[in-house]
Amino acid sequence: MRRGFTLIELLVVIAIIAILAAILFPVFAKAREKARQSSCLSNVKQLAIAAFTYAQDYDERTLPYSQLDSGGGYRWYHLVEPYVKNTQVLKCPSHNPTNMAQTSNLPIGYGINRNAGTLNYSSGGPSLATMQHPAETGMFADTRGGPGDGTNDESYSFGTFYNAGNNVYWGDVISSRHNEGCNVGFYDGHAKWMAHNGIYQKLRFDFN
Repeated sequence: MRRGFTLIELLVVIAIIAILAAILFPVFAKAREKARQSSCLSNVKQLAIAAFTYAQDYDERTLPYSQLDSGGGYRWYHLVEPYVKNTQVLKCPSHNPTNMAQTSNLPIGYGINRNAGTLNYSSGGPSLATMQHPAETGMFADTRGGPGDGTNDESYSFGTFYNAGNNVYWGDVISSRHNEGCNVGFYDGHAKWMAHNGIYQKLRFDFN
């Protein structure tokens, strides 16, 4: 004679499935974010390469933050466009901003190091030859809105970053959206993930 499931057996099976789902879903979410982190790292690496190509066309001078001393005009993400194959590299896959602070209404996921660069496009950025610690000086990083926007969250797109200790107005704009850390591209061309905790002490922000 065939025997069906009892109600208790069915509830036990459902409970086991619920427990397994509770265990596995965070694992899947973390794996998905890890994949996005890898894609983002590739973007940062491509931006660093594009910035070096830009420098070759401008007498070894680095990509500046902005065309004008005021911070207006064309900004780095406009100037680098001819050197990237796809403008999608400007967007972090883990970042979906709803407010485009300082990015001309573009959903830019990264910021350029404003301490190491210059605002004046006419003279170009500093010469790469003057940089003493290129492997330790950040060029690009995941960024978010800062205190100057009245926020400190991922809803903002922010096109530059500073040494937080030297610029308390904007403060901490380096994002921790990738597993409590961010991707950083450096002036020697390499890129890597860095834990957000202590990042302002680990990065160099100028050419000296």
